[in-house]
Amino acid sequence: MKNIFKKFGRITMLAIAGVTMFSSCSRDFLNPDPLSFYAPENTLTSTAGQEALLATLDRHIKYIFSGDQDNFIPIMTEYLFSDVVVASKTDEAYMPCDIKSMLTPNGLVSEIDQARENAILYFWNYFYDGIMYANQVIDYCSEMEQTPTTKATLGRAKFHRAWRNYNLVFQWGNVPLVTSVVKGIKKDYQSTKRDAIIDFIVKDLEEAVVDVPSQKEMSTKGMINKEGVKVLLAKAYLADGQYEKAKKICDELLDKSTSGLELMYECFGTQEQLMNPSWKITPNVIWDLHRPVNKMIAANTECITGIVNQGSHSDGLVYFPLLKGNCPFFFNAYVKAPDGNQALNNYPRNNANWDANLGYWQTLGRGCGNFHTTYWFQKGLWKFDGVEDKGDLRHSSEVGNWVRMEDLKYNNVNTKNADPKHGGTVWYGKNIMRNDPVTGEELCTDTLRRWYDWPHYIYYIKDEEREAQASADRYDGARNGSNGSWYLYRLAEVYLIRAEANLYLNNIDAAVADVNKLRERAHCDYMYTKENFNIGSIMDERARELFMEEWRNVELKRVSLCLAMTGIADEWGETYDVNTYDKQQGTDNNGGSYWYKRCTRTGGYYNNGKTFTAQATKSTGQFIIDKYNMYWPIPIGAINANADAQLYQNLGYDGYDANAPMFSTWEEAVEACAK
Repeated sequence: MKNIFKKFGRITMLAIAGVTMFSSCSRDFLNPDPLSFYAPENTLTSTAGQEALLATLDRHIKYIFSGDQDNFIPIMTEYLFSDVVVASKTDEAYMPCDIKSMLTPNGLVSEIDQARENAILYFWNYFYDGIMYANQVIDYCSEMEQTPTTKATLGRAKFHRAWRNYNLVFQWGNVPLVTSVVKGIKKDYQSTKRDAIIDFIVKDLEEAVVDVPSQKEMSTKGMINKEGVKVLLAKAYLADGQYEKAKKICDELLDKSTSGLELMYECFGTQEQLMNPSWKITPNVIWDLHRPVNKMIAANTECITGIVNQGSHSDGLVYFPLLKGNCPFFFNAYVKAPDGNQALNNYPRNNANWDANLGYWQTLGRGCGNFHTTYWFQKGLWKFDGVEDKGDLRHSSEVGNWVRMEDLKYNNVNTKNADPKHGGTVWYGKNIMRNDPVTGEELCTDTLRRWYDWPHYIYYIKDEEREAQASADRYDGARNGSNGSWYLYRLAEVYLIRAEANLYLNNIDAAVADVNKLRERAHCDYMYTKENFNIGSIMDERARELFMEEWRNVELKRVSLCLAMTGIADEWGETYDVNTYDKQQGTDNNGGSYWYKRCTRTGGYYNNGKTFTAQATKSTGQFIIDKYNMYWPIPIGAINANADAQLYQNLGYDGYDANAPMFSTWEEAVEACAK
């Protein structure tokens, strides 16, 4: 990637971004300095130069998802601010749990990777970096002869700009709208109102969708295609209150006769099995659908736009440590057998104690337990009228897709000895237990980090580098030589977008049918009916179907806006005022946005009053989040660098000023950028 940037000469700096060049994989590139950019005069006037910069933007989407750092998975920050996971790396003093206290302009938002669970500043920097590179392509393409190739390049650059603005506007709200390359140092940026930015996103995407080619017209996968532009445009239409247009876009994508897209119902592609019999997979379509090796193949008619991430680091692989970062840290003395011995051990294959039948590190990875799935995501999400839907393949340990801690078996050789405290029981090979069967004593002393269920079909990536090492004692995820390709957009999400549009249009039967389409494919026993269907049904299904694909925090906030605009009640029968839903403070159960209620009422960890013990500080902590945390604070580095104008700071944070000047239309922002 560095070779691309050597072609440019430095001309401009962006004050609102907090970092220097982002081509390096070291932490040096995340320091809070003004951003440097490179002159495109000699490069962007050629198609090859433009495509090289677009390839860089494509690559940065990989970085935004995976981070390319040990234990650092940026996309998981999106899930921390939701109903699905909470931070759980209890040996880190800066673990983001008390969001209300820790999330400040110079707190979590000014630090990168303090506990390997916080990517807030990382997002801010990467999004504005990408917007400026997209602007370079757009500015130069706009002045060139408008050939089909130039138009396609221009459209893809507009998608990249829109994709980053879409995430920025729901993470932060009112932010600077940067629409062109700035020559020289600019320190007088002004924020633009959220709704004006949404209008600009729609404009960008409506123009892009005309000229970006369909995947059917492209020889390779991994570049932005027309279908991917349509998915983001449909979501932008929802945010803009244009529900009929959102539905129409989805109708086009779901028409197999013209789009060529269709849900996968049967097993396909490479039938990837695990590397030893300690965890077995029964062939099923959900497992195949989420195997990286199958995500981009021609037989997969469900993939709309993919993120290619495979091969060696020199080929462009970005390290994606899903197993290491997300799975519980159970290979540790904090999890014991009833006889007092450590329950599980990760013996390497060249160790005499290795037992392939219980060699879990090779099939389940060796997790660090950074992200604890909420009890709701583990259990409650999969129940209807209090009864678990055991047919759902996405939650099935029977076929191997889902792992419950109780499914593991003691593999520490010390548990082969008879336990006199429990009638001479030999625990080796028996299913592990959280509580002593006689005394009821807790056998796991850090359940937050070491005892929770997880979706194995999503987290598992074959670690080719570790697999080749006989002395290895862990799988991390996509390391050198692995395939860690991912979905950016998949047809399943389109069904859920259309269901949402139909809900707002009061086409309830159609909305129910779209959600049930996915449930049928997953072999669910329970189907929704018109009588028990609401926005919560859609958001629950998004959690089941799109975990680690959707930007959960962003989508909950977008839906919060949609509910406020439409006046439609949520699953609790509560409605929202568009003028006040995102302007409230407090940690009580009354009021707040839909996002806040999903974080607190549904997720069940935030503001529940329960405490946990932090190993790092030997103190107790709580999960606390405020209504105003719906929008993240503007980083202090961006505020300080923008010395000649006032950036709008969000409600609840130091520096908030309700009267801070903001552009009310995107046209004003465009004009200001052009000066």
